[in-house]
Amino acid sequence: MAITVQNSLSGPDGTQPTTGTIAASGTPATALSNPGSLLYDDTYPINGLTNINFRAHYARDDTGRISYALPSGAWAVRFYVRPLPLTSPFDINEYRHLFTLGTASTDEVTLVMRESSGRNVVTRYQLPDLSTPAVQGSESGNAVTFNQLMRYEIIYDGSGSITSRVFAGNTTTRFRQNTWAHTLTNTNRFTLSGYRWYKYTTLRLGDNDANTGGLVTPYQEKLLIWDPGILPNFGADGDYGGETQDATVAFQQAYDLLVDGEAGPEVQSALDLVVARKSNPNFYPIPIRIGGLAVSDQGTYIGPATAVTGQGSAALEFSGGVDAAKSSAVLLNAPVVFDAQTAVLLDRSGSGTGAVVFEGQEEHSQGIGGSAEGSVVFGGQASGTRAVSAVAEGGVLFGAHAHGEDTTGGVAVGEFTVSGAVAGTSTRNDAVSGAVAVAGSAAGVRSMDVSADGSVAFSGLLQWQRSSEDTGSGAFVVGTEVSGHKRSDDAASAGVVFSAAASGVQGTAHQVTATAAFDGGGEGVAARTGAGEGVVAFSGGGLGAKDTSDSGSAGIVFGGSASGTSESILPGIVRTGLRYRLIAYAPNGSRLGQLPMPLSWNAGIPLNDLPSLALEYPKHVPGATYLANPCEVALELAPQDDPNYVEPPNCRFLAIREQDDPTDRLGIVRYSMPHYGWQLRKIRNMNTSQFDEEGKRSFAAATPGRILSTFIEEAKARGNVPGLTYDFTNTHDSAGQPWNITLTLSFDAGQDLWSIVDALCSQGVFDWRFDRRTFQVYNVDTTLHADRTSSVTLHAQRDLLDAPNDSSYEALAGRIFIMGDGTRVSVTNNTSLQPWGTWEEAMNQSGVSDSGTLIALAQARLSQTTGRRVQMTREIAFPTTLYLPLINYFPGDFITAPAKDGTNDDLRVRQITLTSDKSQGVTGNLVLNDRFIERDLRRQRTLDSLTTSTGQPGGGGGAPSEDTRLPAAPAGLVLNSETYIDNRGEAVGQISAGWLPVTTATDGTPMDIRRYEVWVRHAVATAPWQLVTVVDSPDTQAFLSPFDVEELYQVRVRAVGRNERRGPFTPTQTILVDPDQEPPPPPTTPVLSTRLGVIQAYWDGLAAGSLPMPLDFDHIQVWMSADPVEDFERIDTLYREGSAVVPNQPYNELRYFYFVAVDRSGNESEPSGVQSIATDQLVPTDVTPGSIGYELLEEGAVRDDILADDAVRNRHVAAGQITGDKVRAYSLTADRIAVGNTKNLITDPNMQDADLSALRESLSSAHSGGSWGSHSTPTGENGISLFYDADGTHRFFYVQSVEAASLNDLNAGIQIDQDLGRVIFRAQLISSGQPAGSTVQVAGYARFLDVNGNLLEQPATTATVQFTSSGIGELISSNGAAIPEGSFSVIVYFRVILSGMDGSGGLLSITKPFAATTNGQVLIEDGAISANKIQANAITTDKIDAGAIVAQHIQANAIQTTQLAADAITAKHTITGATIQTTATANRGVKMTSTGLRAYDQNGNETFSVSSATGNVVTTGTYRSGLSGQNRIVISDTATWASNPGLTMYSGASGARDSSLFMSIPGDGSGFGSYSVVLSGSEVTRNSSGRTDLVLNHGNGGGGYLRYQFGSYGNIGVQFETWNLFLRGRLTGGQGSHDFVIWGQSSTTGSGTTNWEFPYGSNAPNGDRLAIATGYGNGTLGRQVQVTVTVQNTGNFFASSTSDGTHRVQYVSFWVDRNI
Repeated sequence: MAITVQNSLSGPDGTQPTTGTIAASGTPATALSNPGSLLYDDTYPINGLTNINFRAHYARDDTGRISYALPSGAWAVRFYVRPLPLTSPFDINEYRHLFTLGTASTDEVTLVMRESSGRNVVTRYQLPDLSTPAVQGSESGNAVTFNQLMRYEIIYDGSGSITSRVFAGNTTTRFRQNTWAHTLTNTNRFTLSGYRWYKYTTLRLGDNDANTGGLVTPYQEKLLIWDPGILPNFGADGDYGGETQDATVAFQQAYDLLVDGEAGPEVQSALDLVVARKSNPNFYPIPIRIGGLAVSDQGTYIGPATAVTGQGSAALEFSGGVDAAKSSAVLLNAPVVFDAQTAVLLDRSGSGTGAVVFEGQEEHSQGIGGSAEGSVVFGGQASGTRAVSAVAEGGVLFGAHAHGEDTTGGVAVGEFTVSGAVAGTSTRNDAVSGAVAVAGSAAGVRSMDVSADGSVAFSGLLQWQRSSEDTGSGAFVVGTEVSGHKRSDDAASAGVVFSAAASGVQGTAHQVTATAAFDGGGEGVAARTGAGEGVVAFSGGGLGAKDTSDSGSAGIVFGGSASGTSESILPGIVRTGLRYRLIAYAPNGSRLGQLPMPLSWNAGIPLNDLPSLALEYPKHVPGATYLANPCEVALELAPQDDPNYVEPPNCRFLAIREQDDPTDRLGIVRYSMPHYGWQLRKIRNMNTSQFDEEGKRSFAAATPGRILSTFIEEAKARGNVPGLTYDFTNTHDSAGQPWNITLTLSFDAGQDLWSIVDALCSQGVFDWRFDRRTFQVYNVDTTLHADRTSSVTLHAQRDLLDAPNDSSYEALAGRIFIMGDGTRVSVTNNTSLQPWGTWEEAMNQSGVSDSGTLIALAQARLSQTTGRRVQMTREIAFPTTLYLPLINYFPGDFITAPAKDGTNDDLRVRQITLTSDKSQGVTGNLVLNDRFIERDLRRQRTLDSLTTSTGQPGGGGGAPSEDTRLPAAPAGLVLNSETYIDNRGEAVGQISAGWLPVTTATDGTPMDIRRYEVWVRHAVATAPWQLVTVVDSPDTQAFLSPFDVEELYQVRVRAVGRNERRGPFTPTQTILVDPDQEPPPPPTTPVLSTRLGVIQAYWDGLAAGSLPMPLDFDHIQVWMSADPVEDFERIDTLYREGSAVVPNQPYNELRYFYFVAVDRSGNESEPSGVQSIATDQLVPTDVTPGSIGYELLEEGAVRDDILADDAVRNRHVAAGQITGDKVRAYSLTADRIAVGNTKNLITDPNMQDADLSALRESLSSAHSGGSWGSHSTPTGENGISLFYDADGTHRFFYVQSVEAASLNDLNAGIQIDQDLGRVIFRAQLISSGQPAGSTVQVAGYARFLDVNGNLLEQPATTATVQFTSSGIGELISSNGAAIPEGSFSVIVYFRVILSGMDGSGGLLSITKPFAATTNGQVLIEDGAISANKIQANAITTDKIDAGAIVAQHIQANAIQTTQLAADAITAKHTITGATIQTTATANRGVKMTSTGLRAYDQNGNETFSVSSATGNVVTTGTYRSGLSGQNRIVISDTATWASNPGLTMYSGASGARDSSLFMSIPGDGSGFGSYSVVLSGSEVTRNSSGRTDLVLNHGNGGGGYLRYQFGSYGNIGVQFETWNLFLRGRLTGGQGSHDFVIWGQSSTTGSGTTNWEFPYGSNAPNGDRLAIATGYGNGTLGRQVQVTVTVQNTGNFFASSTSDGTHRVQYVSFWVDRNI
């Protein structure tokens, strides 16, 4: 079996896979598609390695996919998958694409995975059409739990069988197997993917809720969330009609899905994702992780990935030892630990890059060597060894030193250095470039060299040492045994290490933190053990040792010291949860080495600002030489138990500033190091070739990436910042996402790049950071806005120590007076804290003249002055915290931490500060912002961007008076939108437009600009453009408002020169006005009370803190649950202060309530506090339900104060039992009386007429497996029953007469009164014997016929009931079915849909069917006795005796017009001296008195009045002469297309533009000028075919015009301004007697001189004509023609022409007032 593909699919955590990184981890991929949804991730390692996180996107084709080639014939594929359990809104019907077979262009079949209801993995075979059922195939084996690491093994036998096995991790015995018969055709590759889809039913044209089980309406509701205007006519009506099909097509086009108008699984799954991202733009469905891929060319299972001896967590895995091998070499790039033993090894070498450990023991070895870069340890010693060497770059080295040596040479650069030589050694050299080196050599060794540069440790044993006992508090224990010493035990725990002291040593102490521990033994060692829990463990050796025991726990290495040393003290780092090291680098170069002995350092890492490092370091210790010259210093961090240091983002600094004191004996130097990104200050705007005349550099509609990369690349070309790199592009940010903003900006000459970055960042354009020397820039609030609230929770005491809050009320203000250019606005915030009244502030915002912008600016400022301002600083508890800064969370992340009141909240990390010194180790603190401060920052950044100039003034020379040039089109038009709340509480939008100044004409010559015109229209091709504002040059920015939110608008700009010539427009830009997304504040907590089983939840009308609700507040949602945490349901809505009444609650059971505020834009607040209450019963429960009959009640025992609301219902009242003395006076009000027919319209509803029952059964329909029959039901009542044993649809029609021949026979239906409007329907239902897991759905329908028996329209449903198990139900129509126009009769019937039947049979019984007509109210509803005990309409005529209701029983004002029959009040009934009103409430409804007629709206405002004294009529509404159609007029304040006061005359023609007369007002966008009177003509086609407008302008010399607009002849007409008159239009050849000017021409003549006579045709009626003639030559350019008018007459004139060839004469003639 040959492995053709092997790839761990691992790479750097948090990065996006590329073809390069995939190739680095194994076999290169054949294709990589849409990598933007893929991410390397180490959250759930696969075999210790990172893996690829596959995140689903909208469609299969735009979800990340990795493809590989397949061998021909049989093959096998293995890969690992790590799924997570699914969460709401998805469930077990959610599928994941895993493994797709096909060609480069066609998918053939996919293996998909889902989670079963038992939480096990399910694998299925799925064809490309996702609506087809997934195929199970032949399934066997054991269940495999879903939420774990799984291994897929897939084989193809080459002849038509595919088998999949799923194992748990690397197990090989228990598995789940599926086999499918499938012959692959032309299949040459497979694809790995994580596309998610839901097993939705496909919806298509003609479907509705009735035939899909209610699936259409939810789909339509999701479409409306995506685009609220997508279903403008019918909305979510449950009918998949043409409008829904069109909306589906639009959605498919928007998200690159197959366009067929059908809502299949892929469409609906994409819509789910779109809806989810409406509330969370960064939302991804739960991903799956894939790694450990292998492919073979045989159809046998590959098995688990090769096991690693030890463990590894990086890109490569190695294992194994070779027996009797000539050579054994291991090469690895990973933090790997492994062990190998080789006998008779001739050569042994190891090399690696990473944190590597080798351990070896050999006999008869020729040589032992080790080489590594990183945290590496090598050790080895054997008898007879000729040479032992070890080389390493890393953290710690140790060497021994013995007395008696003539020469000692040791060089070390690192944290500690000890070197020496042993007596008798010919040569001894120790060289160390790293942290610590201690080396030793024993007698008899001819040569021993130890060299290390890194995290390496070596130890040796010396002779002559008398005794050695080391104890310490450190991470490792090493004991040293010398000849003559029986035993040496060393023990250590914590972060301190001590080494041995020999005779003559005054004192030796070593305090070390290191990364390795080791032990070894050579020949002659009786026993030697080494154990370490930490980074590294390995061995060395010595002579004569009887027993040596080493033990340790952590990452420290140390060794011994021999006599002769007077004192050696080695300081280190106190153990904490966070380890660090400082590494020096050459400028833009390679690693120099570690700075092991800092006295102290402090690093501040803020979000979107330059970090800094302060360092104290002695001059004369290792590492100081690096700092003597310019260098870079990197801060590297690691958790205490992790050997791998990392350099977090923004942790590279420049050593460019220092302070020292020559008198300081310790030689301490203090370094102030700015961040590597500080070099942006040294990049200047100095490319003069790109400067304009003002000396500025401009960018038009440029992305941030283009602006920043341009400055960086130009600097690099000048030899600046050669080491600085960046990973964004002109089109995409550093995360690979397209830039979401373009900018039009100008920069001053010499401006530095840091000021540009800082300004743009503060304006919310982007976020940034550095990764080492790489500049990374992201779309704002994306990558550096990570939500870690569910994964990082910091608790007081455990994770945090001190938590000071710095708070102040000084910034309080409730009113802002803001002054712009020519505009002043006062804005008040009633929600602000006002302990001493409404404090005021003033703002001056020069450059802003738009009132909407000023309001937005003031509101932004007021949002920051509503209450106390708090800065939160939290000290990190390093010894105990579970989450480490710059490892588990970073600046910009949202985490959960104690807020200012001590309770945990979602807070954003604004800065992380770390500090270290000798005494305390690493300490640190966080600066946090809550979500309200983050909101204020976002708003301020938005406003900064609105009020920052996007252009600079241009220049130009003067132009002669005859200048006819046109200004060039402005460049770089950029739009932004902002939303604010106006004084009416409505969300309105503001658009800001910015562009570059125009300095030239269209021909490129310099030109002065007088002003700019800004035109706006709705983004509809037929919408008219409107000139909304004029901006005087040199300003190049306009603020426009108000606009409707969530609407698309188009903007264009053109320049007007000083010659008053208008240039071409900019390209049209489109912008969506953002909706209001600011939620209201939480409401106050509910106040609860209870009585008689009824709970009242009271709201006082205020926001939390007893502050008023904002202007755009709309309503309160009332939520209730029986559980304090979950299962809350919305039960009521409050629009103002008041109570929600909740009846029928069980006694002594707690109910929990909270409120949520909702504004007019639909934004919901955070929930209020939760309150609970339980109802109390008045007496013990001694009465069982149904045990009290009427005979047990005393007369008068049932009273209003005894019964709960709705206690007595219609079924409790016997016919005729409510008499006059039983009805309380005035208890029957209008809302208790229904208008309609209370008679049951169904003939023989109890099915007692055998003939009629038989006819009904014969006309009804039953699917195979079911039959109708009239029977006594299980409750003993007569009715109709359906016997069934299979799925199907069944209908039963209640025809009215045995004379009916068919369902279209008028005798079959009930004759109805169309004026009543609706048919209602109800019945009792009993389902018995229903199989488990089945569904019985019953619906009532109405079939309407016209007078000829024709079916008017599709039957309409009245009500629906669904059974999922046997039981009793009631079908009740709430609103009934609307009676179509032209209805004569109706047949009511049942439709029953059965599904999930198993053939065992069941029975559905229907009794007491009732049908009636009504005006829309329900005739009989469950109710009670007395006004609040009898539900509306509960008392019908059969319940009331004749004469029982007299005058005293009718409440005042109870009888309204709806209770009076037509013509009930006639001429003989005179109403005198009364107030006729629709309601008794003052200033509400319509009221007619002797003074006149008045109408009021719901807020008490008068909307219409007629005075009987003066006859004056006043209305605030609209006058219409008709509701629709042609020949009508509309007069109102907003009657015209410009929404101005005026009159519009409608023709009724489809698509036409109607005529209107109105006056324009400032800012209306009509383009006619303020206060102009406009008579606008009609158009055949709106804004296309042309119309005529008469405009009379306002102001001194304002003038006006009468001209044609739009169409082919736009702007033809007359215009007058001050002294100027403009006539625009073409003269024609036609001559009329009343024409002011006429035009004519002669024929062509070839002679040199010709005399002409030109008759006028029609004489002017009063006066004469004055002719002016000229001529031109034909065929020859420049030919001269002389024309002289010789005679002027009333009816004609004569002229003479002279030329040298063919020519013609033309003339114009003016009508003048007297004869010439």
